[in-house]
Amino acid sequence: MKEHPERTGKLLGVLGTCCLIFIILVSAIFAVQQNKLNEEYDTLIGNNLSAYTKNQKRQLNGKISDILSTMGAVAAVMDTNGLSAKEDWFGPFLNRIGDKNKGYHLEYLDMDEIRKELEKGGCWFTEQKVYQQLLQNGSTVSDHFRVDEEGNYYFAVGIPVSKGGRVTGILQTEIPATILTSVTQESRMYKEVSTFITARDGEIVYSKVPDFATDSSLFGILKERGISKEDENKVRDMLEKSRNTEITDKISLDQIGYYVSVEKMDYNGWYIANFVSEDNVLVSSHTVYRNVLLTGMLLIFLTIAVVSVVFVVLRKQQRARVMEQKRFAALSQFSDTVLFEYFCGQDVLEFTNNARDMLGLDSLRFEKFSHKLDNGRVHPDDREIVYRMLKEMPHSLDTRSIQLRVKGKEGRYNWYSCHLKAIFDKKASASVVVGKLQDITEVKHREQRLMEISERDVLTNTYNKSAVGKISQRLKENTAGVLFMIDLDDFKSINDKWGHEVGDIVLKKVGEVLNKTFRSDDLVVRMGGDEFAVFLQGNVDFEMAKKKAALVLEAIRDIQIQGAGSLVSASIGIAISPRDGRTFSQLYRAADTAMYRVKKSDKDGFCISR
Repeated sequence: MKEHPERTGKLLGVLGTCCLIFIILVSAIFAVQQNKLNEEYDTLIGNNLSAYTKNQKRQLNGKISDILSTMGAVAAVMDTNGLSAKEDWFGPFLNRIGDKNKGYHLEYLDMDEIRKELEKGGCWFTEQKVYQQLLQNGSTVSDHFRVDEEGNYYFAVGIPVSKGGRVTGILQTEIPATILTSVTQESRMYKEVSTFITARDGEIVYSKVPDFATDSSLFGILKERGISKEDENKVRDMLEKSRNTEITDKISLDQIGYYVSVEKMDYNGWYIANFVSEDNVLVSSHTVYRNVLLTGMLLIFLTIAVVSVVFVVLRKQQRARVMEQKRFAALSQFSDTVLFEYFCGQDVLEFTNNARDMLGLDSLRFEKFSHKLDNGRVHPDDREIVYRMLKEMPHSLDTRSIQLRVKGKEGRYNWYSCHLKAIFDKKASASVVVGKLQDITEVKHREQRLMEISERDVLTNTYNKSAVGKISQRLKENTAGVLFMIDLDDFKSINDKWGHEVGDIVLKKVGEVLNKTFRSDDLVVRMGGDEFAVFLQGNVDFEMAKKKAALVLEAIRDIQIQGAGSLVSASIGIAISPRDGRTFSQLYRAADTAMYRVKKSDKDGFCISR
């Protein structure tokens, strides 16, 4: 590959200009999107605050409604059943009801008490205004507050009690004013929400915010905070227009933006007004914009860096190819390794010289190689994977590895590991795949021996339970077959009477019987303990299955143990596939059920699943 400094310099100049234009365009787009982001952000915060206020109102109305419903139910029971509040049980009854309603204390006042309280002015609901509301409306919520010695505010809820259509008294309770500004589920978008209960003219009915005192004017305090006339009119309009729906907007106090939400309550003409400063919003639009901008700039610089690296890689590509050829030549000197090149466009395969001895080749070059895979050199089961690999390699940057069987000079198939790497040119048709074949026959044989050992039961020389997978695989290939479940009768008594040594001898001899009775390609499996399974693949008729079972039973009866004689018999259950099932688990259940039929009868016999 020849170096072209002038061409490289021009390409770098064009790349730099394009990157600069790209940066300018991205910055302009970000500036335009900032305004849209701010608008969408304000809308999002406003909608969230509106939902928060609605939830606050819904919870407050629910709490008051629950209390009124409870009191109404008590009044209705008294009226319907003619109960008297002067009886001894009535006071404790009200206390229990109050405890169940989160500790609100219910109190009953009869007409005499009301008149006395009117005279001394000590009872809220004996005030003439509230008393008239109770008589006319049936229930009421006080629009004024009582302050206790600790400075806590309370408002009252009351309902009249009637008897025979005449008001005989009043049920009332005091509720902490804090429920007016509380909400069960706080918003996760804000650190703090300032809540006020106001009248329509802006008079603060109640607030737990220190800077906004109860009985002061909301607009007076907002003016002290430097609210503009325009923003003040916004708040007034919100109180005016929120009679039918919630209103949200944004104002400025002390040069800090505040989100405002107003919602009219269902009692006494009160309004909920919530204020949240921008500082208390957990996610700032400026922060989002800054993060997006920084991420965009970082991606731009990363792009420039990646392109620069690509240029460096292209300049070093020729040297890399030379080094690859040197490594290729060095590897060809190993006696157990054959190297090759596959020219993709020409479909030509060439081996190094040592392939003559290792693979017994007459020629090292094969024309139209992909069309000659069926000439017997590659094992039939491996031809498809070789063909697919040669098709995929010209489009892959990765080093690929496969294992395949290739016929050697002795005429038998040996196992080889094959590693391939594609070297690309400007045209895919000129690409070359280099690779090596390494003989791993001994490794595969050793792996196979270890696998066979791991699958065998040492005591009985049968397969262990891991061979269940082999049975399942055979059923997938051919559903026809027979499964025998063989369980020794009263084997525990043999262990108990003669000891586990004799029991092991019995199991070993049973394994010998089964391996001798069935064919070498039948799967004889020790499922565990004294339970065995045998799977015969293919079509096996009932008579053949019965004959096999009878042979097994007879051979097991003939087992003789020195010093103990004949000790063992067996019960056999037989399941036929696909009649009794197409999977091992289905056949196992069917054969196991049949075997237990034998166990429940006379044992020492067999039964075919039905």
